[in-house]
Amino acid sequence: MDTINLVEWAGYLASVIVAISLTMTSMIKLRWFNMVGSLIFTIYGFMIEAYPIALVNAFIVGVNIVFLFKMYTKDDYFTTLEVDRNDPYFKGCLKFYREQLLKEYPEIDTPLKDESIVLILRDMSVAGFCIGNIEGDTLDLKLDYATPAYRDFKTGKYLFGNKDSVYKNKGIKTVKAVPPAEHYHKYYKSVGFKEEEVNGKVCFIKSI
Repeated sequence: MDTINLVEWAGYLASVIVAISLTMTSMIKLRWFNMVGSLIFTIYGFMIEAYPIALVNAFIVGVNIVFLFKMYTKDDYFTTLEVDRNDPYFKGCLKFYREQLLKEYPEIDTPLKDESIVLILRDMSVAGFCIGNIEGDTLDLKLDYATPAYRDFKTGKYLFGNKDSVYKNKGIKTVKAVPPAEHYHKYYKSVGFKEEEVNGKVCFIKSI
């Protein structure tokens, strides 16, 4: 009886993980969750001797592995566009992502002095945008947003780590950012920022 219960729980667990995978906005996360769920379904299928279930899910595991390999090894094309607040493309992005942005950046509509606005394109789709204030050779980031489909940190690594970065070409040597939420900490650390405390606030700083 205990064995049967464990088998049933394996089926429930696989179902939940696969269902969760379908809610992911990031394709990489979707593939990972879906692969794990399908793997458990494969084991479940063999345990109950439902071989069609096991074989189909084993195939799905293989498909996910192939796509994940392509995602991690693919050379994406990146480029940037410098715009201002009147740019129709930028205004369209703000309008489309406005609800999400206002949760973490409530002052998004307030223009900055010496403002720098950069759109990051990945394979010619908008992967993110940054708004910052330039003071000498320092950029003080006020907004650093990655669109839901591109939250694998590659955009940040390109923007702040590329030798031909738009910011380097503008003479920027230091980038500062005060994250609006704790989940940004992992992102900034992964793209080479160092955590410091400035005026009682957690700040991330990177020399470029």
